[in-house]
Parts: sequence; C-alpha cells; structure tokens
Amino acid sequence: MRRTLALSGVASLAALVTFAACVGEDPVGSPGPSADASLEASPGADGSASNDSGPASDAGADAAAPPCDLDKPFGALELVPGVNAGTEDDRLPYLSPDELTMYFTSARPTTDGGAATLAIWRATRAVNGGPFGGLTPVAEVNALSEVSGPAISADGASLVFEYLDVDHTDLYVSTKSSGVWSAPAKLGNGINTPDGEGFAYLVGDELWFSRGYSAQLPDMWRAPKSGSTWGPPVRVDELSAKGAIAPVLTPDGRRIYFGSFDVDNYDVWTASRASSTGAFGVPSTVAELKTDGTEIPRWVSPDGCRLYVSQLRRNGGSDFDIMVASKPKR
Repeated sequence: MRRTLALSGVASLAALVTFAACVGEDPVGSPGPSADASLEASPGADGSASNDSGPASDAGADAAAPPCDLDKPFGALELVPGVNAGTEDDRLPYLSPDELTMYFTSARPTTDGGAATLAIWRATRAVNGGPFGGLTPVAEVNALSEVSGPAISADGASLVFEYLDVDHTDLYVSTKSSGVWSAPAKLGNGINTPDGEGFAYLVGDELWFSRGYSAQLPDMWRAPKSGSTWGPPVRVDELSAKGAIAPVLTPDGRRIYFGSFDVDNYDVWTASRASSTGAFGVPSTVAELKTDGTEIPRWVSPDGCRLYVSQLRRNGGSDFDIMVASKPKR
C-alpha cells in the first residue's frame, strides 16, 4: 500500500482515500460526533502575506461576470506545472485568490536531504497559469511530522491542516506574524473528536471539514466563526449521506464540489443551493472529470473557472498528482 498519513496501523482520512483507491473497497458505517477534549486555539489575523490568502468572502462575488462560461463543463484535467515531483506523492493544493501562491502536501524528500515524509510545502509563480517555482517546506508546521491538507484563511494569516495525533487525524492551526508561522495548536470547540477530522476548507467565516476514518464512512461538517475561533460544528446532513470528503465551496457558498466513493474509487461530485445558508440540492457527479482513477477536489478559483484536483491515475502512475480543470472562456 502506498505511503499515507497512517502510523501504527491506524488509518486517517487521507489513508482511507488511498486505501479505497488502491483496493477498490467501499467503506461502510457512519460516524457521529463525540466529545472533544482538545485545546482551543484562535485562528487570529495579522493582515500580512495577502497573496497567501484563501477564498475571498461573499462580498462582490456577483459584481462582474466571470471570464469563463460557468454553464459549460470543465475541460480535461491537466498537470499543474512545477509542483509535481513525478515519482513522489503530491496532492491537496490550496491556492491564494490570485492563484500565484500554492500550499500543498508532498512526500518528496526535504531540502536538507532528510527522508521523505508527508509535509506541507509552499510554491509561487509570477503569472496565473504559468509554472510554479520556489518550492519551500513550511518548517514550523512540518515540525509535527506527517501533516497534510493545508487550508489558508482569507487574510493569509491562518493555516489549518490535519495531523495524525496518536491514533487519528485532528485539525490544527498555525498563525502568521511578521512572516513567521506560530507553533501549531489543536482546534477546540468540538471540532476534533476520536473519529478523525481532515480536509479543512475555509470559506467566508466558516470552516468546513470531513469527519470519519478507517472502516467508517466519512461525513461532512461545517463550523461557523465564533468570536476568534470556529465552532461548535454542525453536520451537513444532505451531503453526508454520500460519504462526502474534501468539501470545496465557491466564495458565495452556493456551489460545492466534494469527493465521494463511487463503485471502485473516489470521483468529483457537486451540488448547489439557492443561498449561502440553505440546504444543498441532490448532488451529482461531475461527469467530465470522471476517469477510471481517483479524483479528489481541493480548491476552486474565486471566479469558479478552475478546479484544482488531486488525481491518482490507475494506469498512469502510483502516486497522486496535482491537476487543474478549466471552464471554457467566454
């Protein structure tokens, strides 16, 4: 089995995805919330590094027509240049709104010659659509070892990620001050449980994530902002029935992409709703992105024109790659 966020034989959310992708077995069961004894930490904000920010807020989302035709299907998935090592696992990209900065998970060896381990890396580029360069591990966060799934807040000052804490993944946060990330702290307010949490996504004032690991069927949760932190979380019932992982929401909160197990692998699914606070309608597969491999969505551009995806191509490689699919231009 390929390298995953798994230690001591206990599978995390990320390991569950890899396990299903490799052996084609559908996980069963459905976890529920349980008591949380984790340390509360504030997401904070210092206004620095605006280019590292996550999805923009709802304000002005409809002010201008997007440069693509959102009613058309996505084009073919293409490799994002500059961030795929080829022989190593690269996945879970999370970009700044201008798409010039990317945080992602990689199993490549560290720059100081250390052994390969799942770690969070940062890359930059000068032009949207061009190749990334300047790949640098985020040392302050990687000090925990075996971390994955970075998500950046709208102001660029908070980095939420998952870490295998003893026997399951929990969500942690690190905050930036004067260009330096703080020591990571576990999120509280009922977000972390023994069921395992991962695939954090930040949109507006909410934290979205998946819960459930090992042989259980994951479900989806959202945690509204409460003062200086998030929570307590609420289960997104209408999507959890699909065993949903990796929520990816448009900035207006009206469309969501997510991963769901379908027959023998994970595919990209989508659902929409009339408002940012309503229930989502019946989800459907994003047919044009469905292959015989595994596709897991991770980030959508603020205009909705590009969807970044982790892909494990069944007949074309043994590791995840970072891909992007684009809607046709107007």
